Amino acid sequence: MTRTDFLVGGALAAACVLSCPVSRADDGDPFGLDDGPPGDTPNSVLIPDGEPAPARPPADPFDGNSTSLIDPFLERFALAGDRDALFAELIPGSDAHFAYLSRHLLNSGDFGALDALVAAWIENHPESESRDRFSLRHAILAYDREPRRSLDFLAGKLGLEFDHQRDVPGARAEIPAAFDPASLAAGVFLKEALEDADDLDSVTAEALPWLAAEHPEALDKARRHALLKRVTAPTFPGLVRLLLSDFADNPGRSFGALPIHGKLLSPQLAELREARPELMRSGKFLDAWLRRLLPADGDIVRDVAAREAYLREAWDFLRDTGSPFDARKARVLVHQLGTGLQRGEVDPEILVRFLALPRRAAFLSPEYLARPEHGRIPEGLDSDGYD
Repeated sequence: MTRTDFLVGGALAAACVLSCPVSRADDGDPFGLDDGPPGDTPNSVLIPDGEPAPARPPADPFDGNSTSLIDPFLERFALAGDRDALFAELIPGSDAHFAYLSRHLLNSGDFGALDALVAAWIENHPESESRDRFSLRHAILAYDREPRRSLDFLAGKLGLEFDHQRDVPGARAEIPAAFDPASLAAGVFLKEALEDADDLDSVTAEALPWLAAEHPEALDKARRHALLKRVTAPTFPGLVRLLLSDFADNPGRSFGALPIHGKLLSPQLAELREARPELMRSGKFLDAWLRRLLPADGDIVRDVAAREAYLREAWDFLRDTGSPFDARKARVLVHQLGTGLQRGEVDPEILVRFLALPRRAAFLSPEYLARPEHGRIPEGLDSDGYD
């Protein structure tokens, strides 16, 4: 027996098992004949008036269960001398009609007519279980005529794969047994991740710190900004340097355009202010600075001393800012005056600072406010907001 004969024989045997399912009879009826009360036939049931119901449709000729084997039509089909007259009893186009006619053509060896009939069977009944069982029988019986077609069908149906290789002693292996360390270097994966891509979508968040520290040359203008958009913590290595480069690449980009801007620590904000003094003209930069002045473990609402210390630092920071930020200065001064009133005193110096701030009020002359030098008074600085 050759290896091919062995494989073909195994496939045919497995296909026979699939095409001939075992009996599904219950334990109490080993022959599958117990379909109803005593006296019933397998193909009829009693209706209330005692008359037998019409016979059931013909059984599937390819179903090997025991109930099918005693079906009268299947028995007549097996013993009929003129099957053409028997087919006239079936409904043309029905699944049973295709099943019995296909079996007849297969047994007769009329494969030309059979192929056309199976094509029509598939078109009319694409989900037919009977046709699936017939396909196995067809593949087995047509092996002598079209062995390759039968083997391909059986291999696909049974999920067979013939991708194994013969072991030849002393043969030289064509596949390496170990990886080349150079092919696993981080730089190789980075090159593949950045190839033909202006973003960092192929780089994981865990690799971003390594990329910024070890391969800064890979971060061009677009990739650097893409990296900064994904930074979530101020502890990112070289963060200030990256932010300064991003501002230099995009002069029109304002502070607060990236989520990480609002998470910077006080030393990082001071470093940015020293490198780019124009940030002091950004309201979002001032607000970020003021948030960092808040005591980490203090309650400025209930702790008067902590509130006074915070307000002093806030005023020292805002003192030299331009007039567009007078509203922020006024809020700090109002809170300072309110804190003093809680102690029953008013600091004259703070009061004078507050009154010296320009504001719009109803008693001011419209002609006075229309002067060019007064056009920069902010609308929000009205006396009603600081009562």
